[in-house]
Amino acid sequence: MFREAGSADKQAVLSMRTNAYKGIDYLPYYYDYFVADQNRKCIIGEIKATPVYHFVVAKQLNTR
Repeated sequence: MFREAGSADKQAVLSMRTNAYKGIDYLPYYYDYFVADQNRKCIIGEIKATPVYHFVVAKQLNTR
């Protein structure tokens, strides 16, 4: 199941990324910003209520 991730999911999401980018992961510093940003959606995938995947989708803004 996929659903929108929120602030309460932060620790579960970060625990999935323990070896991301050889320890230089940006997400611990930007997660709260991504969740609060109206132009992004954070999605979390779960199997039997256990988080297994997370990604961020950004809206494309029309700048014309």
